[in-house]
Amino acid sequence: MFKTVIFFFAALTLFSSCNCEKRNKDFVTYNIEEGIKIDQKMNLSLIADDIFYIPLETTDESIIADIMDIKFRDDYILVRDDLHQLLLFNRKGKFLKRIGEKGNGPNEYLHASEVLFSGTGKEIILFDGSKLKVMLFDIESGKVLREVKIDFFPATFELYNDTTFAFYCSELRNSNSGKYYHIYLMNNKLKVIDSLYYQTDFDDIEFFGFTKLYRKDNKLYCWNSNSDTIIYIDENKNLKNGFVFLFDKYRMPISIRSSMDFWKVKDDYFYIDNFIDTDNYMFINGIYKNTFMRDILYDKNEKSAKNIVFNYAFHDRGFHNDLDGSIPFWPKGSIDQSHLYDHISPFALKKLMDNAYYDDIVIKNSLKHEEIKTLLSQCTIYDNPIIFIIQLKK
Repeated sequence: MFKTVIFFFAALTLFSSCNCEKRNKDFVTYNIEEGIKIDQKMNLSLIADDIFYIPLETTDESIIADIMDIKFRDDYILVRDDLHQLLLFNRKGKFLKRIGEKGNGPNEYLHASEVLFSGTGKEIILFDGSKLKVMLFDIESGKVLREVKIDFFPATFELYNDTTFAFYCSELRNSNSGKYYHIYLMNNKLKVIDSLYYQTDFDDIEFFGFTKLYRKDNKLYCWNSNSDTIIYIDENKNLKNGFVFLFDKYRMPISIRSSMDFWKVKDDYFYIDNFIDTDNYMFINGIYKNTFMRDILYDKNEKSAKNIVFNYAFHDRGFHNDLDGSIPFWPKGSIDQSHLYDHISPFALKKLMDNAYYDDIVIKNSLKHEEIKTLLSQCTIYDNPIIFIIQLKK
């Protein structure tokens, strides 16, 4: 296996320092500090032009437990739930098939830890964390094309390009030159073809936190919640400066995040547990003083940050949905740079829409409002969730 070791000195400096001047020099910066403390109600129509609904068909074969992840590709929607089911629907929500078989035998999986569509969109790749193996399924037949055991444990994976998958691992390595995070590159034959390392200055990493890989503008971005710094890998496998979130007043020191002291002092700080990156906005999920959820909208054009709240009395998250008067919207994920999604059960949505609070919302699209009401009237409380997709303003 060919291995590339990358010493990323700018990141080292950043990890060991809180110097904003240094950050501004080396990275694009997003200052979100004001969004941690300032609550603001905001209409969905200020960031979105339209909203669409996809009710996922309910059959005996397609009953969904708690959704863990949804992937979108071309005509398909792939749902992974907490029972490790992989359920394939078309883009109108019609159930198509189950992907794979659960079990201990060959061509079976126990734990659907992560799933992804291939670069061609004709296959689905699955990582089984219980059996430490990667499987490739044909979408048309639902059958296994190939599977392979691996000797590393990825936290997540994403497409590096149309023919290569990138696996991101947070793990300790005993090395004279330091400890590394790892990016393993695997081709569509499920063969590891390269390993990219970047060195950190952590002496004893005991807590790894959350990890994220995502593609944007033909770059693969890489984040670990031990750091507020995001780097990216270009098409030539070079590691480059990406961007950094600034919130120094509430920032947990890196040395604490990387040790078991995290659990002792986490009540004193704000920390990010996920974000969605689009052309004009950052949607940032975080926790302040271990009690208060923060849904921060960072506007890249205005360079401003706001904590978006709905109504603490019965539902404290999301934009006021003045587009159609349905679900208060906060994205669970992105489909592309223009479309974000959320999902909710028909029962929970009906309970929200029956609340008198909605009487004060001026709905911009009455036809859409009637459409969602009609859709709800056709659902039962036992039906599968409804996916909501918004189209962001350009």
